[in-house]
Order: sequence, then structure tokens, then C-alpha cells
Amino acid sequence: MSINPPSQTSRKRVFLVDDHPLVRLGIGQLIDRQEDLIVCGEAEDARGALEGVGRLKPDAIVLDLTLKDSDGLEVVKNINAQYPAIPVLVLSIHPDSIYAALALRAGAKGYVMKSEPLANVVAAIRRVIAGGIHVS
Repeated sequence: MSINPPSQTSRKRVFLVDDHPLVRLGIGQLIDRQEDLIVCGEAEDARGALEGVGRLKPDAIVLDLTLKDSDGLEVVKNINAQYPAIPVLVLSIHPDSIYAALALRAGAKGYVMKSEPLANVVAAIRRVIAGGIHVS
């Protein structure tokens, strides 16, 4: 008996928001290697994030707090206000001891440091998609 891999449509769709193309590429490759996850789009700024999320309706958003044109916490608030059913996982270099609580208050469902092992990032994405909360 063989088990078929999940089809493209059964994979949970993740939207990436980070102002560094190299970071988006690396995280995107990590996500796309998973059998149950796939990147459906990406943006480098707040405007692109809101437009992309509105158009693509992903299952989750992975968002950096430091963006070119805006404060990532404001982006989290805006996404949460417009699309409350889509969980946001903040992926940041900023210390979680300060910023995790701010991100959760803004509406994020999780906070993970960019210094975390890659497996933890993937686990955090899965947790927020499943309706849980994740903090490094």
C-alpha cells in the first residue's frame, strides 16, 4: 500500500512578509520543502502585505517586525483587523522578552526569533495554523 504525498491544494498556504529578499528566499525554501506547507506569496512592505493577503487569503502569515516603510506591529494590527481568521506569526531578530508580548497584544498568534532552529520555525507555523499560540 503506497501513501500519496499531499497535493498542492491540501498544503497549507503561507504568505511571507520581510523586507530582505534573501530572508524571504530562505524561509520560502524551508516552507516549500515541507509536505504540508507551501508559500503562496510574499511582500517586502506593509502595502504589499495587505494587498497580497487580501488577494491570496493564505492560511497563515509569517511577518518580520522591521519593514522598510512601517512598523511591523502596525501591520499585525491592520491584518488582524481586516483578516482576523488568518493567524500571524512574527519572525524577528528583536528580543522576545520585550517584543513577543507587544506582538501578541497587536494580534499575532506567535512570535519566534530568527535565531531559533529551523525546525522550531516550522513547528511554530504549524501551531498557529492549528489555532494555537507559539512563543519562543
